[in-house]
Amino acid sequence: MNTTKLFITRKLKRHQFLLDYSSYCLLCFTMLFPTIFQAQNFESEITGIAQSNQLVGVSVLFYCDNEIREAVYYGKANLNNYQDISSNTKYRIASISKAVTATALMILFDQNTFELDDPVSDFLGTPLVHPGFPGTDISFRMLLNHTSGLRDSDGYFDFLADSYNNANPPTVAQLITTGGPYYDAGLWGNQEPGIYFNYSNINFGIIATLIEKISGERFDLFVQHNLLNPLGITGSFNVELIDNISDLATLYRNGNPQVDNYNGVPPVLADLSQYEIGSNGFIFSPQGGLRVSAVELSYLMQLHLQDGSFNGQQILKPETIELLHNPSWTYTGGNGNNYYNLFNQWGLGFHRTTNQSQGDILFDNFNMIGHPGEAYGLISDWYFEKENNFGLVFLTNGYYGNNNYQFGNYSAYYTVEEAIFTAVKDHLLDNCLSGYVPIEDTPATAIQIYPEPAASFLFVEGNLENYECLKIYSIDGKLVLSMPWGPFDSKIQIQTLQNGLYFIQMEGKESVFIKKVTINH
Repeated sequence: MNTTKLFITRKLKRHQFLLDYSSYCLLCFTMLFPTIFQAQNFESEITGIAQSNQLVGVSVLFYCDNEIREAVYYGKANLNNYQDISSNTKYRIASISKAVTATALMILFDQNTFELDDPVSDFLGTPLVHPGFPGTDISFRMLLNHTSGLRDSDGYFDFLADSYNNANPPTVAQLITTGGPYYDAGLWGNQEPGIYFNYSNINFGIIATLIEKISGERFDLFVQHNLLNPLGITGSFNVELIDNISDLATLYRNGNPQVDNYNGVPPVLADLSQYEIGSNGFIFSPQGGLRVSAVELSYLMQLHLQDGSFNGQQILKPETIELLHNPSWTYTGGNGNNYYNLFNQWGLGFHRTTNQSQGDILFDNFNMIGHPGEAYGLISDWYFEKENNFGLVFLTNGYYGNNNYQFGNYSAYYTVEEAIFTAVKDHLLDNCLSGYVPIEDTPATAIQIYPEPAASFLFVEGNLENYECLKIYSIDGKLVLSMPWGPFDSKIQIQTLQNGLYFIQMEGKESVFIKKVTINH
């Protein structure tokens, strides 16, 4: 008799033993498999953070050593239909989009279509000239590191509003040309381009327009074809291209929907069939409009951690990845607006943290690379550290209370972000840095664990008589199945699980056996 029925019949006979043995199993569990124990605590802490901050929903993902170590999904994607946040939930990720736009631009750089210090006017078809410094060329590098001199002026915001959902959007020339209908004096700062940092969304609308000019392809489609699709990302800068609109989270302030409140009905946007490619890349919100999931952001993280490679495909050259990450501007006190001590160093489209006191701190002593975001109630963080090969994704689609977000206690981030960073540090970071790997294939007694796709069964086979507990955990530390009714026969047959990665744990009084198994049937 080798099916799960065996354990049901033994349950009553072994009831007293289990009362005494349960504490022993827990001890084995915490000593020999701490990542799962900590994952359960981590999930509870993330849930508590979400509840205490009245967050509508959250996705938190921790990546370490080339795999997703933990992922927690909590709350609702939409308060009207009460759809749960899941691994498939896509968010409008706000300014993390800039890092994606920068990455897409550098695909064209790898094709030798431009140099970073080339004047963008030569490609744009319309002069981009600072009126106070007409002799200084504005380059690709300046747009990417926010030293172009451009500012998000009132005219820019009017231009942006008229660019969205408009079958005949205005052209970039109407924004940047002196005397144009959207041009205003506030479009430019007082400093010479190339020196002074001022974080400005307009830079990335210009970059998207340049991508269209150079590639001859619409911005959203270029990014889709050359970056998102090769990474297996189903999100998009164009909401119409998202297959399942129900996967999209609505963003909230005070419980009031701000954007993406589609309630499962795909939107009908402006007809762009007559759109002139290269006239206005702003229409796809390259500075903040990408919709992707936390898992999909981990794919983009892998690309950057693995020197431009993903699943064996070299999408960007390693030296190009270095250009994106390496410091291109550093705050020295008077050479920029460091945004409340948050932005003290910048790469090319990438924020670099420097661990300044009351400033850009995620984890003490680790200089992170990535990007934060905030818009319409959403907060987003996407950061990684290359030397130790780890990273974090945090996404929330807003809050339902009246407290708004509070400034941080020890950093330039919000208190809710500080709480998330602290939870990662307390529960996950040490194991990641120590190179901890769950114990596998011990003791020496041979045990085989294997799926049988054709029969949809999972089998555990071998010398099992000394084991009293069988437990199965998902990759995020959740207990999926528990069979504490041994001793077992030499072969256990279990109805198989959904596709995914699992840890099978056999516990005995003298030994514990743990093995990682991939189910793919």
